[in-house]
Amino acid sequence: MNKIAYLIIILAFSIDFITTQLPGGRLFRLAPEMLSAFVLVIVALRIGRRAPIVVSPKYLLFFVVFLLVIMAGVATNAVQPGAIFAGMLIYLRYIPFFLLPVVYDFSEEEIWGQIKLILGLSLLQFPIALFQRFVQFSGEASGDRIVGTLGLSSNLSIVLISCAAVVMGFYLKKYLSINVFFLIMIMLLIPTMINETTVSLFLIPLALIAPALFIKGTAKLKYLLQIGGIATVFLIIFVAVYNTYYTRWGGDVLSIVTEGKMTEYVYKGADKDSRTGDGKEHSEIGRVDSMIMPFKLIDDPVKLLMGHGMGNVSDIDAKRLQGEYIAQYGVMAAGMTTVSYLIWEIGLFGLGLSLLLLLMLMRDAAVLGQSDDAFGAIALGWTGVMIVMIIVLAYQNIIPVASVGMLMWYVSGIIASKRFRAQRLQRF
Repeated sequence: MNKIAYLIIILAFSIDFITTQLPGGRLFRLAPEMLSAFVLVIVALRIGRRAPIVVSPKYLLFFVVFLLVIMAGVATNAVQPGAIFAGMLIYLRYIPFFLLPVVYDFSEEEIWGQIKLILGLSLLQFPIALFQRFVQFSGEASGDRIVGTLGLSSNLSIVLISCAAVVMGFYLKKYLSINVFFLIMIMLLIPTMINETTVSLFLIPLALIAPALFIKGTAKLKYLLQIGGIATVFLIIFVAVYNTYYTRWGGDVLSIVTEGKMTEYVYKGADKDSRTGDGKEHSEIGRVDSMIMPFKLIDDPVKLLMGHGMGNVSDIDAKRLQGEYIAQYGVMAAGMTTVSYLIWEIGLFGLGLSLLLLLMLMRDAAVLGQSDDAFGAIALGWTGVMIVMIIVLAYQNIIPVASVGMLMWYVSGIIASKRFRAQRLQRF
């Protein structure tokens, strides 16, 4: 099982590089789905052999309700079979990664090996990002090509900032000295500073401070002050690096806060006629606009609650798998953010359930984070990851992103399972 876990981690960090950079790499674009199917078979075989399913019933109830919501959306919209198949690949492909640690009890030694592999592959992004910025794409003014092995600059920032939150958990649990901690943090966060991902300005301090918020005891204030100082240092470094290499935001990235430029960037007041392709000029769609647009365009309250059906608004290359509404609503930036995408496809019910899942995972991570072992360190850092994920829902559509989804679901399965095992032993 440990080898399968290693394969999940390695594929998460390499699939985007393989499919975009290697000759013939597109042949492997379904590798995450194939691995997911293989893991599902392993999970089914273990359940068939009566291996215990060690996870809180609330997660099993969640999956049942989530599937019912999806099925109701498919039924009410009469989604064509091709779109249903595409939707299943999109929404269900990560669940087996969550279930693997639920049916197999990884030892602390095995988890240590997996965490070291994740950290090693994350640190590998540092030299790759430097090479991309200063050698491979040195003549480009934009940082969009600074992607490491993760396909998009935003993917790189999300994964590395999440990893930094987990490293913070290990630091707070006294597994790392201050010198080693700072060295690791610099190598993790520098790529997020040179790839022009503005949202990192907000994600970095939140990811670092969040784990300290869940520490119990009288030392909480001391840790908060210490981590607040550390977050401030990295924030200053971020601003200095960003302003040195990029002229966006008038050469001062802090202007997005001090002058309110971020509001103008994410909300452009787009109306329902935006991007209709009729030759007229329409307002550009920002991230907030994309999340408001469903409320402007969907007149049927059932569709607002249940969505237009999974896969029915998804932008799929294969024509046979495209849904009925992609041409109509795809131009309305339906896939710009996770929030807008979920509302269009599985409605407000689906969005609410997705947020509930993240909150359940954050709650279990906070409780398990009181343990002094490696699982406690991972869990404490995972509280920061969950906060990052909640924010990212309104920033990017992460559902199709294998590098984010595979890692998040697999580690979340570890957290949920270990929390329930500890609860059964009445440790927490």
